[in-house]
Amino acid sequence: MPKALSYADAVRILGQGPDFDWMRRLNDLTGGLLLSATLVTPATVLSWFDAHAQFARLSQQLVKVAAQRLTGAHRLSRTERISAAHTVIVIAAYFDALSAAELPFDLSAARLTVEDQLHLTRKDAGHGNLAEVALRVAVGLPEPHDGSGQYLSHLTEVYRGLSTAVGQFLRGLAPWDDLSPGQEAEVDRILAEVPARAGSRYAELLLDLRNDCPEAELWLREQRATALSGSVQEIHDLMHRIGGPSADATGVADLLRRSYAALLDRPIVETGDLPAGLGVPSLREAYLPSLFRVAEAASLYPASDERFWENRPVRADLYPFLAGYLTSPRAQSAPIVVLGQPGAGKSVLTKVLAAELAEGGFLPVRVPLRDVDTTLDLQRQVEQSIQITTTETAAWPRLAESADGGLPVILLDGFDELLQATATSQSDYLYKVADFQRREAALGRAVAFVVTTRSSVADRAVAPPDTLFLRLEPFDADRVTAWLTTWQNINGPNLAARGLRPLPAEVARRFPDLAGQPLLLLLLALYDADENALQHTDELSESDLYERLLVSFARREVRKAGPHLSEAQCHAALEEELRRLSVVAFAMLNRSAQWVTEADLVHDLAAVFGPEPRRGASDGMNTATLLLGRFFFVHRAQAVRGRQALQTYEFLHATFGEYLVARYTWQLLREVVARDSVTASPNWNNYDGLFARLLSFAPLVVRAPIVRFLAEMAGELDMEERRRWLEVVFELYRRCMHISWVGQAGDYRPVVLGMPARYAGYSANLVLLAVTLAPGLRFGVMAEPAGVLGALSQGSGGRVGADAGDRRGVRGDVPRRISGLGCRALGESVRCRPGAEIAGHAGCRRRGA
Repeated sequence: MPKALSYADAVRILGQGPDFDWMRRLNDLTGGLLLSATLVTPATVLSWFDAHAQFARLSQQLVKVAAQRLTGAHRLSRTERISAAHTVIVIAAYFDALSAAELPFDLSAARLTVEDQLHLTRKDAGHGNLAEVALRVAVGLPEPHDGSGQYLSHLTEVYRGLSTAVGQFLRGLAPWDDLSPGQEAEVDRILAEVPARAGSRYAELLLDLRNDCPEAELWLREQRATALSGSVQEIHDLMHRIGGPSADATGVADLLRRSYAALLDRPIVETGDLPAGLGVPSLREAYLPSLFRVAEAASLYPASDERFWENRPVRADLYPFLAGYLTSPRAQSAPIVVLGQPGAGKSVLTKVLAAELAEGGFLPVRVPLRDVDTTLDLQRQVEQSIQITTTETAAWPRLAESADGGLPVILLDGFDELLQATATSQSDYLYKVADFQRREAALGRAVAFVVTTRSSVADRAVAPPDTLFLRLEPFDADRVTAWLTTWQNINGPNLAARGLRPLPAEVARRFPDLAGQPLLLLLLALYDADENALQHTDELSESDLYERLLVSFARREVRKAGPHLSEAQCHAALEEELRRLSVVAFAMLNRSAQWVTEADLVHDLAAVFGPEPRRGASDGMNTATLLLGRFFFVHRAQAVRGRQALQTYEFLHATFGEYLVARYTWQLLREVVARDSVTASPNWNNYDGLFARLLSFAPLVVRAPIVRFLAEMAGELDMEERRRWLEVVFELYRRCMHISWVGQAGDYRPVVLGMPARYAGYSANLVLLAVTLAPGLRFGVMAEPAGVLGALSQGSGGRVGADAGDRRGVRGDVPRRISGLGCRALGESVRCRPGAEIAGHAGCRRRGA
């Protein structure tokens, strides 16, 4: 709920110090109601109501003087006094509108005693309620995530409540008895019109406050849907506009400011995967604020659920919104959680905020959670991050006090990394943040928090009341164009010297899943900068794109490690790289996760490729680190527990892993088919090899892109190849129940599964491959010894025979036809990933995934 403030409290805030005379005058006007705790009497209420026009004018003058005196106020004082001035305006606007209403009452001329004017039978019912509503009832403040339209609707309800209280008050006066029924109805009609007039008067009175105090303008800003926000300079100018006095930072605060400012001139991403002569733009040059949605925490759906975001408008005013939020009272009571996919720009946003917030009267402290000890409490983690950044030891209380009226903003970057790397529950993490804020506020050290995390794990922590969630949305066409314009400005001359062109926006937009994420857009630009490969291809399937991207980056790494390799040796080495990356992808799939721990990955790689060579004790590098550290499309999450660094790995875009799973599955099946063609009497107990081991732990259908990629690969087979492959898949299926998993499993056991589940998973994947080769395949055909030709003619609907290379004839609706296959086969044994795109997951629905 919005922060609320009563008129009486607001006047006390504005009447402090040199403004005390205003509070005394208003207190005298209201008969002592503001400062007195004594019982409200009919006389005091009547005299105040009689002077409601004077009350409104005096309130307006107080706001004007208070706004003028905000110059030079520090951040916390500004927020408090602007909130108070706004509340005074809300009440003053109503009584100003009421004074213009022509009521059939002239209380100033009716010199009656209070006892004569009030019905004894209604003693305190009317007049007491009016005083309470007008001066004591809290008025909600506007907030930037609601917008002015929603707040005005809320304000209208406040004004209707005031009109009801005024009506009750008037009915308690003796002159009411002299009114006819028609006059009574006329009074009710007039009072019903006052709220609308008060709303208009509120907007007029607010103009001066919005002009004098930019924060009020930010709180009531209309939501912007499509406008492209500017560069980092825009937030710098905005912070300068809302900032208080710029006191010179000293000590640790100055070191933090210097360190964060330097972040803006570093490359937007650290990578060594650059073709010769190319440069990565700096954060200051290339950062673009993303589109976003924002919503309060709700109990019905978690923020990781798409339904949570239904009817939430897409906005483009990220800088003004965050500035409005951080200057609002809500920021001091609950965190804001920034969500986004890997590569969406969450961490980069915290760097920009850390570098620029100090200009607005804040004290930013950026805490990359991957670098601090997870066994420490929140305050110690903040202090440890300060030490890492500045090399200085600083106690949090002393640093917070040194802000001198500024608002500390702690930027906790990477909550998801805590979850992944430590594999421990952090469900109360956001409550710990809110508790920290409450404690600090009670000690006179208000603090705000910004927490970043991946969208898919947003439900892993319970959100306390007043928490806001902000989800970064993919780049739209304008942002893709703007980012690539920066890329062209930096790399255009070098590319032109090599006879190449920078990546055009219209080409990048052909691949919206990649171009929509800033880091993946950089990947596209780097790939195209090699030979303009994207620009020289009119049509490129999804699988072709991922194949070219992965081969290109793997080749570059191989060439860097072995510049004298022959082309054949280079090809063999890059295929080895991609096979290992494929095992990484299977490690995630078979554990029903989007990431894998370093320890599990080392075990899987050793089980498939053999033990890694011994390294020196001081090396500190293992196979996983050496393999994945070379590819910036693989994200490494890290957390520190005690003195041990815990690491996990994931692909920046899940589809990279899903393509690698499909690719390796297809390669292994091709190998099985080739081996069968040269083996007279295959030993079916060991026939499947690594193929069976990898495919017996999870059904491939839980990841829809895997099925889509497999269908595209099947489209490359001619009729004879498809017949032969189907024959082998059918034989594998008929004999899969005779496999001895003791011999097949080896040391590759990503998860512990019973034998029935292993058989179910493997057979389900064989059925998927058969359906991929022959869309529309009936299940019973697989058990028929002579069912291959029938399966092809039945599954193709005549299209495969007519044109074996026509991909449209083999893609069909494979995902829909095999939907739910693996989940129903495995039942409760395997948990599919949340948000799986395949419909009909019976097991998933039972688990609520």
